[in-house]
Amino acid sequence: MAQVTVKIHNRTYQVACEDGQETHLAKLAAYLDTKVTEIADEAGPAAQMSDSRLLVMAGLVIADELADAYDELQELRAAQTITEMPDPKTVREAEEACIAAEKERDAARSEIEEARAACFKAMEELTALRAKAEAAEAAAKTSRAGEDEVAAAIEALARRVAALSARVAAPPG
Repeated sequence: MAQVTVKIHNRTYQVACEDGQETHLAKLAAYLDTKVTEIADEAGPAAQMSDSRLLVMAGLVIADELADAYDELQELRAAQTITEMPDPKTVREAEEACIAAEKERDAARSEIEEARAACFKAMEELTALRAKAEAAEAAAKTSRAGEDEVAAAIEALARRVAALSARVAAPPG
């Protein structure tokens, strides 16, 4: 049993594999690292996603790619079982339908990517707004403390002025 050290999202892992599979395992780990890095980069630093969440999201992306590959494989296998030549018009219509479906799929993926980007942007904005709110709250506390100090100083000054006024107004002697 061979041991391979792989690095995924700047973390090192020791993984066991059958002898002779080291290179294959390293390629798989590199692919996973690429997907995790793409998701982390897309999310941006403000998202602060945990490694486990990144790995789950990368796993889902890879599972989606695998599902697409299985679907394509089934279509290819189904195409091989055709025994008679289909009508050219039917083939053309099917090809056009495939092209239209691919365009719809691409548009849906684009919308998903846009929604994902908007979500990440909203998360960044929310983080920034929370930071501003905390800063404003801290400033308000500081301002209230300063106002209390100014009020106390004015009261003390008013007492001194009143005492001096009383001394000046008092008849000598």
